[in-house]
Amino acid sequence: MGGALPRELEPPTVSWRPTAVATDGSRVWVADGYGDNLVHAFDDDTLLWTTDGSASGTMLSTPHGLVVDPRGAEPRLLVADRGNHRIVALTLGGEYLDTFGHDVLTSPSGLTIAGEILWVSELFAAVVGVNRVADIIASVRDASVPADTVWPNARAGDQVTAPDLTLPQLRSPHGIAALATGELLVTEWVIGGRATILSPIWH
Repeated sequence: MGGALPRELEPPTVSWRPTAVATDGSRVWVADGYGDNLVHAFDDDTLLWTTDGSASGTMLSTPHGLVVDPRGAEPRLLVADRGNHRIVALTLGGEYLDTFGHDVLTSPSGLTIAGEILWVSELFAAVVGVNRVADIIASVRDASVPADTVWPNARAGDQVTAPDLTLPQLRSPHGIAALATGELLVTEWVIGGRATILSPIWH
């Protein structure tokens, strides 16, 4: 790292298993989605606050993706609350604002913003575009996700193998990022993995 000394954020809980980070350049937010189902905020190395999402009426369940949303009058922190099939909106100070997407999302895992559109990667084979008023304006979805216990991989006899990853079919979108071109880079969580560049088209 060019001679830089690495630093580690002090784990705020003993079962700390972080899944995502977001930043506004100074503060850092961390989703502890595989540990205690919490979201933490740090300023440098100092823990500022922690939320379990209960102010929304439902505690967070596998909070997985985070993004700072600058599209409104005040920026807000969006949390992909995968286990509850929704997006939770918080102030940057951790106060609950809103939830949306629970009627259409199945497994939100990653979040990115391109222009006025929030793009959501869904683990169960989808990428969804959401506008500022939480309307779905675009969706790439594979409704044929199997119930096999080895999913998202495949089964060949008694062996677990890499699945057929033939585009344009999506298998298990996990991470997502918006490129300067307006295209989306999507990673998929499978044996062998895949990173795909998508060109969003909607009407």
